[in-house]
Amino acid sequence: MGEHIAPYYQVLLGGHMTENANSYGLATGKIHGKYIPTFIEELTGKYTAERNEEESFTDYVARLGKAEIKQILSKYDKIPSYEEAPEFYVDTGDTKDYQLKTGVGECAGEVVALVSMKLEEADRLIYESGLNLEKGEYQDSAELAFNAMIRAADGLLTTVGLQYIDDATTVSEFRPHFFEPGNFFPGYCAHIFKATEEDASTFDHELAHRRVEEATLFVEESHNVYNRMRIKQEEEEESRRKARRSRRPARKPRVVRKAKPVEEILDSLDLKGVACPFNYVQAKIRLETMDLGQLLEVTIDDGAPIENVPKSLTNDGHEIVDTKKIGKHYRLTVRKGE
Repeated sequence: MGEHIAPYYQVLLGGHMTENANSYGLATGKIHGKYIPTFIEELTGKYTAERNEEESFTDYVARLGKAEIKQILSKYDKIPSYEEAPEFYVDTGDTKDYQLKTGVGECAGEVVALVSMKLEEADRLIYESGLNLEKGEYQDSAELAFNAMIRAADGLLTTVGLQYIDDATTVSEFRPHFFEPGNFFPGYCAHIFKATEEDASTFDHELAHRRVEEATLFVEESHNVYNRMRIKQEEEEESRRKARRSRRPARKPRVVRKAKPVEEILDSLDLKGVACPFNYVQAKIRLETMDLGQLLEVTIDDGAPIENVPKSLTNDGHEIVDTKKIGKHYRLTVRKGE
């Protein structure tokens, strides 16, 4: 709510340890951490009161159905505002407000909003795939689960400046950016690769159920990967701020300096036609490959790019040395900062 973030948890139901633990739980929705004990008490109470003779909890959940469970979860949708109950914005076992900070530039904020939107869309598709599974619409269920993985992968690729083109491109780009560097748990990453080779039109209940389970794990890992990325970014930004403060010199009398020789631009990046925030992300990533103080030339469009990209790069600690208007575009000279 507003500037404050509340900790929510994904509810997975229906998994079991029998038959070599061959079934994971399926996503049924999200719930605030403080409501979890009450929700568990209500659901287990219903199970005790309504179960058939010898019916396991897993079987009861399957009979109850995702729609009914979603109805129960809806009771716990609302939480108080930060002003009313700030404790709702502190995670379990923590003492500080639950908040993952990012760069304050508009582009950085837009990246966060875009990735979050895509991951939330993946969550919604997982839920819908589970409903279709219950209805016996196995092909639709499998396809929705695959689309959930694509949406989650697309969200993560946004962080490296790649825009969605098609499903095949998303899968192929996901391999070098997240799978091969080891940034994503390999066992869960394999699910999206396998899904591209399967024919969902042949799926029965067992195969569709497996696809939904695998997609759930893939999407959950995508959330985990993105959270780790944001935490790492926050730590790096704090480290840069401390380094800049420690190097801040005391004021000295103004000295007239001789003109410095023209510096060589090490690299250039043509981002004409690349929309925000992808242009900012690509420039940010290119700067990360350069040494401190080196110059990068970036060409961007007029409008939102020239309004937002320079501010966001400056907020990241880089210096805009020069800005020139070239026709309908702008050419920035950026010095790599810390």
